[in-house]
Parts: sequence; structure tokens; C-alpha cells
Amino acid sequence: MEPLSTNSRTYFYTETALHHMGDMAFLKSLIDASAEVGAHGVKFQVLIDYDSFIADQHSMYEEFKKGTFTVIEWRKIFSYTNSKGLDIIFMPICADSFQLLQSEDYQIKFLDIHSVSFYDQEVLGLIKESGLPVILGIGGRTTKEVDVKIEFFGDQLKTLMVGFQAFPTNIEEMKIGKIAWLKQKYPQLEIGYADHSPFDSQHAIASNEWAYLLGATYFEKHITTHPGLERWDWQSALSVENTKELI
Repeated sequence: MEPLSTNSRTYFYTETALHHMGDMAFLKSLIDASAEVGAHGVKFQVLIDYDSFIADQHSMYEEFKKGTFTVIEWRKIFSYTNSKGLDIIFMPICADSFQLLQSEDYQIKFLDIHSVSFYDQEVLGLIKESGLPVILGIGGRTTKEVDVKIEFFGDQLKTLMVGFQAFPTNIEEMKIGKIAWLKQKYPQLEIGYADHSPFDSQHAIASNEWAYLLGATYFEKHITTHPGLERWDWQSALSVENTKELI
């Protein structure tokens, strides 16, 4: 299905995060839904080396581990995504996840930097080495921090994503007014908006409209086939119908 947006200057992708909870069939349903609404792509958070991310003493160690996939499983997921006509926005959370770059069965459109990797020199180095276009989330970051990343990645960095990383995010915390300022300060970059408003809030759609009017051209939104169902990362995930309305 062709993306619903008639504006070639905008790019919309869905976020799956850990909403799948390790269920590949459920994740494929999110990919199918993303194609149905007319999204350009789907974002995946990929963690392979689980023990590098969470201590085995953590109370949720075993529970969260169920939410991971193997490299082979991720390759199947990526291939399925491309087969649906969708771009892959790949967020590598550990160095081992870069094994997924070694395949001709699919094409990765963007690498997205997780907030936990903002100072992970190994992951950042591998991202730079890949040469792939980069999306950088800058919620809560200072101008100096952003400038350092721009200097490090150079022309490889394509988009700065504004978005307060709370689940869900109250309207008072969004601070989307800075989109217009960022457009002026970084005219060479696309400015995007990653919304985490509650799924049942009017702001889940309206805040994206405001971001667009302020100059945002990239949009990220969590999607679900079961709105309101308490799974991981469910609080800001829009239904298929509301995601289509947003686009």
C-alpha cells in the first residue's frame, strides 16, 4: 500500500519497541498494521547480547529476556518487513546486533540511536562505520551534546527527533516549540517528532499536527493492534484506525 501522505516532504514510521514481548506473530501483526495505515517504515529495537544490557540480579531479568529474538529471527522479521513494502529503521542496542547488517535479504533505511547508547562508544563507532543514514533522538539533550554528535557523524546524520521519553508523556512536558528553533539552527537536517502522548488522549494526534506546523518532517508513533491492552510499551501505542487518521 502506498503511504497515505501526499506530502513528499514528510516521512512517517511506526515504533514497535518491546510491545511484541518476544511474540513473533504479534510483531508481524504490527508490521502488517503499519503497511495497512500507509506508513513508510517500521522501527525495531534490537538487543542480542541480553546480559550486556541487564544484570541477572534484576527482578525482571527472566521476564524481559522473553522479549528478545535471535539474530536468525530478526533476519526473518527484517525480510518480512521489506516484503510488505516498508523501510527498516533499525535501533541497535548492543554491538552484537550489528550482525544484522550482514545480509542481502533486506535493506536497512536508517539506524536510530537509543538514548541508552548516546555515550556507548562501541555502538556509536559501529554505527559510524556502517555508513548508513542516522536518526538521533535528542529528547532531554543539550545543544552541546547535539553538536558533538553532529560533528562525529557528519553528513551521515540526517534527522534530529524531538520527543520527551516518558510513557506516557503529558502535554506540558512535550516542549515541541523548540522544533521551530531547531529548524533554524540546523537547516541542513530534518527535524522530527516522536510523540508519546497517552493513546486515548486528543494530543496523540493533535501534537503531531502542531509539530508539523512548526516544521517537523519526520514522525514516529507507537502502533498496536490492541489499544489499551496492558502489554509492554502500550501506554502511547495508537490503534490502527487512529494511526491512519494521524497520517
